[in-house]
Amino acid sequence: MFRRTFTFTLILGLMLGLLPIASAQEDTTTFTIRLTNLSQPLPITEAGVFNTPIDGNEPAPAFPNSAYSFDVHGVPGDVLSFATMLVQSNDLFFAPDPAGIPLFDEMGTPIEGDITAQVLLWDAGTEVNEAPGEGPNQAPRQTAPNTGDDEMGVVGEVNDGFSYPAVTEYIRVTIVPHTDM
Repeated sequence: MFRRTFTFTLILGLMLGLLPIASAQEDTTTFTIRLTNLSQPLPITEAGVFNTPIDGNEPAPAFPNSAYSFDVHGVPGDVLSFATMLVQSNDLFFAPDPAGIPLFDEMGTPIEGDITAQVLLWDAGTEVNEAPGEGPNQAPRQTAPNTGDDEMGVVGEVNDGFSYPAVTEYIRVTIVPHTDM
């Protein structure tokens, strides 16, 4: 469904761009244009939400020294990708590089330990950033969701001129393989 809609929209845009040229000539030639999405789909083997801290009974923020935990199943070649918000910001979040974090090393052995170094601070590009922890359009100070000025940007590593502590000063991400699951 998405592919069909995307192709139709793009062909319509091309046709509208060609109409003034074609109508200005007496002998016109009709062209059929076909655009095919050749990208290979990436399999998503598991998806979910982590929103309840280990020490909690219901969804809530992870306050200082609190943590979330979740399980994933993987085979060699699988990667981990996740996103979690930096609350004292307009639209910043922590996530790995788009390629994800490999769950296994080159020898096929499950990885283990602290993987925080593979996590980056990203800007979703949806709201203009304000000084970290000070902006009136940042949770928990904002009066409603999406109250900040529209940034109309793109997702990328944060680069807004403000100073942020290292990712390792905000969060720690550890991974422990379980062979008994």
